[in-house]
Amino acid sequence: MIRQSILLLIVSIMVGCLSACATTQNYEAALNQWIGKSEKDLITGWGLPDKQYQLDKNTRLVSYVSRSAEVYPGGISTCAGTVGDPFFGGCAAYPPVLENYSCETIFTLVNGRITRWGHKGNNCRL
Repeated sequence: MIRQSILLLIVSIMVGCLSACATTQNYEAALNQWIGKSEKDLITGWGLPDKQYQLDKNTRLVSYVSRSAEVYPGGISTCAGTVGDPFFGGCAAYPPVLENYSCETIFTLVNGRITRWGHKGNNCRL
């Protein structure tokens, strides 16, 4: 039981360290590189968009959406005392947690060229 708690702690720390390297600032810096590029360049790099909207004759919005989910298992955190002891405090359990992640990136194209971008969601990181 202690082994499981230690293993869960190590895995949690590793996941935290890996996700700390990915930042919104890095994502935005990468998006800035797309300003001025053509729609053909965008589709070549990102694939077909998930959504499109024609604002007017010259302006289109194209959107790319990513979604994922991660399940963090539950378990028993700590036990106080010894089973059978009248002062046994029991064990505290915690339920599994489901985390949903998403990122929608929207490019504005004017006359076939990217003029701006935007993003929303909790996982717009690189």
